[in-house]
Amino acid sequence: MNIALVANGKRFEFRPLTEEEASSIQDKKRLASLDKNHNLYDDGDKELLATVVFPSKEEAESFLEENGNFFEQVWQKLLKHAGQQDPEELPLPLEVKAKYNFPVILLGWVTQSGDKESVLFRKIARADTKMIKREIAGTNGILLNRMLVERVKLLCLEPDKARKIAETHPFFFVEVGNFLWEKSFSTIESDLKKV
Repeated sequence: MNIALVANGKRFEFRPLTEEEASSIQDKKRLASLDKNHNLYDDGDKELLATVVFPSKEEAESFLEENGNFFEQVWQKLLKHAGQQDPEELPLPLEVKAKYNFPVILLGWVTQSGDKESVLFRKIARADTKMIKREIAGTNGILLNRMLVERVKLLCLEPDKARKIAETHPFFFVEVGNFLWEKSFSTIESDLKKV
């Protein structure tokens, strides 16, 4: 379902973001804000422009030139429309826990219809973190969504269920990736002290 909005008396219509566009825009926004050598005009405008259904892309780009923060506002609307949310860790049934000889996590996600879906993932392990850190080193220490999304797709133990959710929730793999990355850190209760 497309999103219609009126800005400064002018009507616009946008199609929903794809998974690839959503991840790319977030990565470009992160790079534009953290890497002073990154092209300032390459912060997701091109991807957002591709979602314009009405008026023409040329008219939308002209409007953007006169209203510099317009696409930032559109981005926020598209995020809301896409149902961006944090996954919820669900209790792991004993039979599922017994089935695997590696750590797994069951994540819940509320679909646009209001149903709750669950998808099983392997947790991010030591080898995964090493691979992700190697990629981070190639981007001046900036963790990009595409790094996590690629890894999460490999960690997914129910890919058909996950793809079905991602069809209507383009941020699914991005949010799951960020969630699993955060879960890969342990909680340190106290600092080391000299003894």
